[in-house]
Amino acid sequence: MIITSAPRVSSSVSRLLSGRVIQSTIQLISAVVIARLLTPSEIGLFAVSFAVMLILNGFRGLGVGAYIIQVSTLDTVTIRSAFTIVALMGGILTAIINLSAEYIANLYDNPSMELLLRVLSLNFIIFPFTIMVQSKAAREHDFGWMALMELIAAAFSSVVAIHFAWMGYGAISLAYGAITFNLISTVVCGIRYFKINEYGFAFQK
Repeated sequence: MIITSAPRVSSSVSRLLSGRVIQSTIQLISAVVIARLLTPSEIGLFAVSFAVMLILNGFRGLGVGAYIIQVSTLDTVTIRSAFTIVALMGGILTAIINLSAEYIANLYDNPSMELLLRVLSLNFIIFPFTIMVQSKAAREHDFGWMALMELIAAAFSSVVAIHFAWMGYGAISLAYGAITFNLISTVVCGIRYFKINEYGFAFQK
């Protein structure tokens, strides 16, 4: 069981809240700029595509994050078992989206939606790594590092989305931004909490 002093937790939470305020400011400015670069129909296309992804998002974690935070002993076998579960689910959800992307696009009579869904499905591949490192950070009450992670990710994702929108890529610019946010946040958090020897596929006996 992780025991953390109250002053440290209070300081970490304060940094997390401050980071969230700055992050929200960055994302608000980014949204204003992107709203000027994309048409309402392009923004609507992304919103519908993202809504499709949200339907499946509820199945991707399977309570693994909460388990990692609360389990009394977090050893390599436990980490590998948890990773295996979310990785398998991530692969299944990615396959579902890619196999159904064309049909969903035809349903909405918008061919551009197919590529958009396929790009967004990459989040399901990144997610197993994301949930592992972020849950370990939360377990350690390292909210200050998590705040820095989200702040850096928000800055990078905003730059990427604005860049592609400026270049005329349309709705997929927002998808690139979303992928960038998840990728950068995972990498930054992983600087402290990713250990390659802990990862692999296994089921706990």
